[in-house]
Amino acid sequence: MRELGTTSIAEAVAEKIRGQLYARRFAPGQVLKDTALAETFAVARATARAAVQALVAEGLLIRNPGHSARVPDFSAADIRDFFRARWAVEWAAVERYIAGEGVLAPAETSLAELARAVAGEWRQVADADVQFHRAMVAGIGSKRLLGLFDTLAVELRLMIALLEPSYPQFDAMLAEHQELLAALRSGDTRRCRTAWRDHFDAAINMLTATRTQGATRETTQ
Repeated sequence: MRELGTTSIAEAVAEKIRGQLYARRFAPGQVLKDTALAETFAVARATARAAVQALVAEGLLIRNPGHSARVPDFSAADIRDFFRARWAVEWAAVERYIAGEGVLAPAETSLAELARAVAGEWRQVADADVQFHRAMVAGIGSKRLLGLFDTLAVELRLMIALLEPSYPQFDAMLAEHQELLAALRSGDTRRCRTAWRDHFDAAINMLTATRTQGATRETTQ
């Protein structure tokens, strides 16, 4: 069996931190010091730093020169700007479906995954949510649009993590995506626009309302 090297250990630590970010165990804006993380995960400080840097590179953490990394804290303006960019990407894909050029099978498969996920934990639901939208974009066969979506997906996944308190019943999340798929199947421009606007507006409103609420269960000072 291959022994774990420093890189592999750093990857394992990064995965643990990633899981805690997705589980909302760090508050928006919370500082994550290398020394504290090294102690928490019983690794060398250099290993903790490498793990953090990997997450900074992914966009899951922010680190300014000379400062410790911190969890992104999305302002109301950030949230609106993000969904503006997301609309540009997803609506461009939706228009291809309306024109009869998209393949719905990937989105249908992802919706089935979401239906199974609602019986589990929020992290599974959130992952399936992102995958549904990615599959929808992938279904039109545009590598560039898919690349743009993947760039946005990092922030999207963090934002969806923050939405958990807004969905005491995960079935509500499933219902929203069932309507999105039904709208695509209909090929009706007005129905699609309404479905996507309602979906995005609901997320914007919930994120704006909950952004200042601390959801930390484990704190690293």
